[in-house]
Amino acid sequence: MTVDVEDDALFAGLDLIGRTGARQVEIGYLNEGVPVHLADWYCSAHYRGARIIVEHHRGPVEAVEAMVRRLLTGGRCTHCGGLTALSDDGATAYPGAHMADGTTWTLDEITAAGQCRYTRVSRKWVRGCEGRTPRERPGARGRRPKAKPKRRR
Repeated sequence: MTVDVEDDALFAGLDLIGRTGARQVEIGYLNEGVPVHLADWYCSAHYRGARIIVEHHRGPVEAVEAMVRRLLTGGRCTHCGGLTALSDDGATAYPGAHMADGTTWTLDEITAAGQCRYTRVSRKWVRGCEGRTPRERPGARGRRPKAKPKRRR
């Protein structure tokens, strides 16, 4: 059995798009009757009330990878709260831009959050904070639950 690196990239991208909450993913092309690399590939992800599209790519793998980069760039890791970075050069942030949850970040908040380096390992995108305890902050997954009030008798 041979392992195709492009298959890994495609499956990893689709997995990550699904983990971001997409309800549906569509991959397609605009031009018929031309070589694959000239077909003008796109990828769209459908969320509750929103649709995100990336277009004009040479193939389906490139379209899915472009969608992954679009979703992660300027985003926040839901586990550690850090700004997502896709390269060792660091993360890209847009102070004042609206996040997917409707909140905004100031430059001070972005600086304080740190970074979470995402990398693709075989068929999965893995966050840099994998295996670490989540940072305690509002909205973080894995945060400690609030103490339940004691019952009066």
